[in-house]
Amino acid sequence: MRSFTNANIAVDSLRNSRTRTNMTMLGIIIGVVSITLILSLGESIRQSSINQVNQLGNNLIVVRPGGSQAGSLTENNLFSLSPIAPYATTTLQERDVKTLAKQNNVTSVTPLMLINGSIDQNQRASEQASILATTPSFATTLKLEPSNGQFIDEETNSDTVVIGQQLAIDMYGTDQILGKRLKIRGIEHTIIGVLQRTNQPIGISGVDIDHSAIISIEDGKSFNQGVAQIQQILIVPISNAAKQSVINNSRKILTKQHNGEKDFQVMAGEDAVLVSKNFYKFITTLTAIVAGISLVVGGVGIMNIMLVAVAERTREIGIRKSLGASNRHIMWQFLIEALIISVVGGIIGIIIAIAAALFIGLMLGLTPIVSLQVMAISLGLSVCVGVIFGLGPAIRASMKDPIEALREQN
Repeated sequence: MRSFTNANIAVDSLRNSRTRTNMTMLGIIIGVVSITLILSLGESIRQSSINQVNQLGNNLIVVRPGGSQAGSLTENNLFSLSPIAPYATTTLQERDVKTLAKQNNVTSVTPLMLINGSIDQNQRASEQASILATTPSFATTLKLEPSNGQFIDEETNSDTVVIGQQLAIDMYGTDQILGKRLKIRGIEHTIIGVLQRTNQPIGISGVDIDHSAIISIEDGKSFNQGVAQIQQILIVPISNAAKQSVINNSRKILTKQHNGEKDFQVMAGEDAVLVSKNFYKFITTLTAIVAGISLVVGGVGIMNIMLVAVAERTREIGIRKSLGASNRHIMWQFLIEALIISVVGGIIGIIIAIAAALFIGLMLGLTPIVSLQVMAISLGLSVCVGVIFGLGPAIRASMKDPIEALREQN
């Protein structure tokens, strides 16, 4: 019964200072929203990459530039800017692609070349779009289908382009745009195809296909003084059983091509996703820690309001103690107030975070994942903040001498 009495007193006290309570709770809400939203979106991005590899049947090999040891999948790759970052220089060359394509047990070898530059039509430019130069096998490798028109092939002209559906809508308001022209780095290109929506902002290719303009590798070379600066090579073996053999053989070929230098990485598609998972997990955790600072600020707010409450209610503490309330009862009364603020703030924050995750996921084409684990972590942190920052004022209240407390207010 005593615990219910303390809870009732705590609720009444918070109701009597609603404005101050709500302002204090706001700090907890902001902190919980930040942490929940970051963890949710981070998990969504990781799951998007995993889903893409699963859709491809795990039958994919990825070659990337970089000086890490072959097969290293964690620490050495953790701080890459992205799974297919546009490196200032790349160790992969066009002759590597041609040599890899000659080996046995290989269905296709596809180079990916990222190009820096603008995309615009009639003075309307897209800031989100990526320019990707590749070969016709890119579509079959990633199972891309056009919603209108066709993908680039060996017979298309160098001034043609295939664009993602969202890029088409952003720039033209519709995806029915075959034959229209746009400028890539100031050069006019004719649109020959619009791809079906993939809803994968970051996949195994490292670019958002829905916001990309795709041109031929020869066209891409024309923007780089005739040199193919390749950021990634995708290899499809004839079967999943042959995958490891192709990986080992590709490493031998590239080591020989690069004069013994292991300035590349060859890995299975699922291992490439593991690198991405580690990267995004690291970034998500780091960002969540930074967001947690706002939760600490909310905790400081709880401590401040509790200290003010202790000062304002000194006479109440003296009266309760004179009527038989123990130090423990007084401490629990004030600690329960702090817990109510943190728990209610945490619950409201989680609800807001779920709504925000759904909205952001809709905008980015992601499926937001707000798991019970994420909600438990956020709410648990909120409760911990309430206990840690509410305990000091609660102990301070419990240690007041009843006679001095009554005398102080007279």
